[in-house]
Amino acid sequence: MPLCTVRAPIPNGMCRIFSPIHHFFAPQADRHQFFRALGMLFAIPKYQYGGSIEKLEQSIAKTFHHDAFLFCTGTDALVAILKTLNLQKEDELIVPAYTCFSPGGAVTAAGGTVVFTDVSPHTLSLSFSAIEKSLSSKTRAIIAQHTFGIPAEEMAALRDLCDRRKILLIEDCAHLVPDGEVHSIGTYGHAVILSFGRYKAISGMAGGAVICNDSALAAKVREIQKNSLMIEQSVIARLLLYPILFPLARPFIGIGIGTLGLWLCKKFHILLIGSTPDELGWKVGETTYRIPNACAFLALDQWEQRAEINDLRRNLTRYYREQAELNHWIFPSSITDNLPLQKFPIFLPGAERMRRALRRKNIHLYDGCWSRAHLTESGTLAYLYLHQELLQGERGASAMMLPIHSTMSLRKAKQLIKELIKLTHTKDEHDAYYEAPSYPEVNAYAL
Repeated sequence: MPLCTVRAPIPNGMCRIFSPIHHFFAPQADRHQFFRALGMLFAIPKYQYGGSIEKLEQSIAKTFHHDAFLFCTGTDALVAILKTLNLQKEDELIVPAYTCFSPGGAVTAAGGTVVFTDVSPHTLSLSFSAIEKSLSSKTRAIIAQHTFGIPAEEMAALRDLCDRRKILLIEDCAHLVPDGEVHSIGTYGHAVILSFGRYKAISGMAGGAVICNDSALAAKVREIQKNSLMIEQSVIARLLLYPILFPLARPFIGIGIGTLGLWLCKKFHILLIGSTPDELGWKVGETTYRIPNACAFLALDQWEQRAEINDLRRNLTRYYREQAELNHWIFPSSITDNLPLQKFPIFLPGAERMRRALRRKNIHLYDGCWSRAHLTESGTLAYLYLHQELLQGERGASAMMLPIHSTMSLRKAKQLIKELIKLTHTKDEHDAYYEAPSYPEVNAYAL
């Protein structure tokens, strides 16, 4: 479809002073999780070990019909599965080039070499044809990421290819919790990765899981889990404070008080906010950690409510898709109404200017590395790791992520779309070119 050019006007005032629309202000921390975290905060003997770990692990195993193993983060889970390969430096692992630090950092931590590979603009996940071009005699594994919950393409063919060439296929389901409505997700990999981090589909503030469909592979992961360390109680306390303090600060983000409070919490090490310099530099440690009982306690509650959480996500996905079609906005064609997406990606000329304008109205859509993608006029998806040179002076449309999470309502979604429509009606010839997010965004991601 043709690309329009857009310029965002300077907005007047803020549209919802005490109710921000956002990606990063504890999106999964609703009232229910607030009180669960508050109760656990004072149960210090249950911070590290307790019954929630086994309950969550058994429930995941029952859902996937395979062995499941819990770790402290999704990155730890990925490092654990990669350690089973006993990688050498020359061993190559295919990773989608449109991703965060975690897959590449995990490969490096496990001792292998990252081979970034093109993704399809229709799925934002690995392109099968690009995978075939990246394969070599040194390829040991492929990480197939279901980006934002959009199913990666041709998973059955990819599994067949991996079986024939004795390559480990890892399904990265960090962006969603698979269920029976989407049969193609979480069923093809030799291993499946889940994440229960602060911004994920369900959240324990920390946590990750490996599901193995092979007994020999499961035995190796079990041994790695057994030898993994436990994080300190002080760190667990800071994780528990996240769903307590963020909801208290969230209503005051729009007037600056909430942001100041969160900045102080980070400065004095009260909260774990944003990505660390090590993470942004791919410095993922090779030591793996187990999930603490307190985080399993929070994650288990949302795991048991995943049907309701996914239904909410589907409703928002359906609404965003309908509005994207009505307004002729570009979005991945593989998105269907039955997907419980984590975010809804659209591509708009002038997306960066729109984010700046929306921020003035207490709408915070900057989304870290995920905002650094650009759909060129030739149909190439340019992104940070593989096509960085195309991100300079290239005509096309830039990524804009529409939030989908437990504290995002349909009413807020309608308000967001209304504001986006206003912005797309003002045009500027310069907005056809990519503009890198460079401003100091006032949100939890950049604090």
